[in-house]
Amino acid sequence: MDFELRPYQKEAAERILSVIDEKSVAFQSPTGSGKTLIALEVARHLGPTSVYSRTLTQYFSWERDCRKVGLSFAGLAGKDRFCLRPKVRDGDRLVSVTRCPLCPFFDKKFSRKQVNELGIVGFLERQRAAQRCAYSWIKLQKADVYLYTYPYYFFYRRLVKGNSLHVFDEAHNLMHVQDMVDVSITSQKIARLRATYAGTDVQDTVYAALDALESWIEKGVKEDQRPPDLDSFHLEDVEDHQLASFKRALEKLEDPSYRLYVTPEGVIIKLMDPSSVLSKLNEDRWLLMSGTLPSKSYMEKVWGLKDFAFISINPFTPNLTFYWNRDLSTKYSLRESNRESYVKVVSSLRRPDGITLVLVPSYEVASWFRGVADYVEDSSSSVRSVPSAGLVVAVARGKLSEGVEFVRDGKSVVKRVVIVGIPYPNVGDTYSKDVLEFLTQKMGKRTTWFLLKEEASIIIRQAIGRAVRSESDSAEVFLLDRRMEPFLRDMGLSIKQVKIMRGAVQQRSSQNA
Repeated sequence: MDFELRPYQKEAAERILSVIDEKSVAFQSPTGSGKTLIALEVARHLGPTSVYSRTLTQYFSWERDCRKVGLSFAGLAGKDRFCLRPKVRDGDRLVSVTRCPLCPFFDKKFSRKQVNELGIVGFLERQRAAQRCAYSWIKLQKADVYLYTYPYYFFYRRLVKGNSLHVFDEAHNLMHVQDMVDVSITSQKIARLRATYAGTDVQDTVYAALDALESWIEKGVKEDQRPPDLDSFHLEDVEDHQLASFKRALEKLEDPSYRLYVTPEGVIIKLMDPSSVLSKLNEDRWLLMSGTLPSKSYMEKVWGLKDFAFISINPFTPNLTFYWNRDLSTKYSLRESNRESYVKVVSSLRRPDGITLVLVPSYEVASWFRGVADYVEDSSSSVRSVPSAGLVVAVARGKLSEGVEFVRDGKSVVKRVVIVGIPYPNVGDTYSKDVLEFLTQKMGKRTTWFLLKEEASIIIRQAIGRAVRSESDSAEVFLLDRRMEPFLRDMGLSIKQVKIMRGAVQQRSSQNA
């Protein structure tokens, strides 16, 4: 291997390897410190490893670093995305081919060189464009590192090949495991499935199951009837992701960790207890990685993880200067009275160079800055439409607050981060209230504050992380809410390290405040 790890990366890999035979590891390290390279060094010692990311776009950095360190990679990217869904004639019948070996597009003649050059998604997309399917071929490939998205571990474990170690990238996203677990069954989805299998050899089988489902969501559920047993319809010859998710969700209704909600379109089955899914990790050896992990206590109590080491390194101190305005608050009772002051303060913080990234707790608060900011995120915003400079308002849990790279030539273009209020999750809807009630009964009285504070802390730290994409980046951070003190500790700050703002621009050390 020509590539050489930095000394602190070698040391971090050695620390992980020193304990991972006995315990799994939660590993926290700042952006730009090379977490991917550290994990690959661990994988080199342990053998074939599976890596799980939140999205397919996050495969790229792993593929790039595998090439850099000389490790081979393979993996999967979702059969539904690349399947050509062929239908072939068998006499007078139109046959829907659902099993890969029977598919006319099935081909075993592909090049590993192309996978290495194009990456997994690029390779599969090129073959699909050429009316060839490489999904089954790549599924059978052997490699040092296998790349998957999160659901492969939790729902399609039989397809996972690298079992020496399971690495979860950006593992703080597991806080929202319900987003990948929740399943809706609607009349629209049922209609689309009917169209897919119309006129095929499995039409009668699929339609019988869909008829039962449709009758249940339209009438049976209101009469408190049990859902249909999809196993009784013999769907094993129909390999369909949507039908499989319906079956899995209906089976979960027997589990008190899940709850059924009736909607105007149908029903949705939602997760109450994250540990019922995430505790599956206890069966394997894993490495959870992020620059902003939840606390060890949260991972134990809420995720249900056991017997793991929490390793945090800080090889370089981000060049950040913190300011705190203790006169303002987005607390609901103070929101309107503080609105004008917030607009005035935020307007004064626009930098002439680069982006001033403003994080707000809701779309309602984001609307305050229309006509003032250069860009205000709304529910239809596209990441591509964000300007490369100016005052950019992003909504907590929206498209811009996390996972978006504001980078040019390897450096962040975010020069200031402004945190407007505390981005507590919305607990006004029925589901959120049910989750809090469920977990409070399970964990005790102070659970609500514990959960809300932990999630808000992650979002604040992620937003600040947009400004630090390399150790040479520097930025100013403005905390605009009087309730920030508990979150300073999560950022490794004492009050003495924060400058107090008076009005829009005047600051002085909190030691003298």
